[in-house]
Amino acid sequence: MLAPLGSQADEISSRIIGFVENVQVGVLGFVGLATLFCTVVSLLGRVEESFNHIWRISRPRPWTRRFSDYLSVVLVGPVLLFAGLGITASMGSNALVQRLIALEPFGSAYYVTGLILPYLLISAAFAFGYIFIPNTKVDLKSAAVGGLCAGVG
Repeated sequence: MLAPLGSQADEISSRIIGFVENVQVGVLGFVGLATLFCTVVSLLGRVEESFNHIWRISRPRPWTRRFSDYLSVVLVGPVLLFAGLGITASMGSNALVQRLIALEPFGSAYYVTGLILPYLLISAAFAFGYIFIPNTKVDLKSAAVGGLCAGVG
């Protein structure tokens, strides 16, 4: 690729390779992980500020509670989302499920479950966030309705 540069191509390519060899991957990975963590905490802090504004809550939660609540939202939300996708994808490959699908009432139920389950789990992830992110007690029914609207819509 550097051939059009002529005689300087060898020198430039050796400098590029030298730079790549000097990169410390462990430090780069740690800096990336720390940056990702700070970004997630900052993003969830902004979401909490917005929810607190909607719920008219003036005081933010303490840092220790923020850390534990944000960690639970960051861990549980993706687990619910990927569980929905994984269950739907793996159900069809099981031999027992294939035999049950061949029977008519189970085939229709499998098809409907495959359509509804991802939306329900996404709605549950939204409802979980609606319960844990604001710095107030949110009614489970209100969070479920909001999560259903956000997950289906």
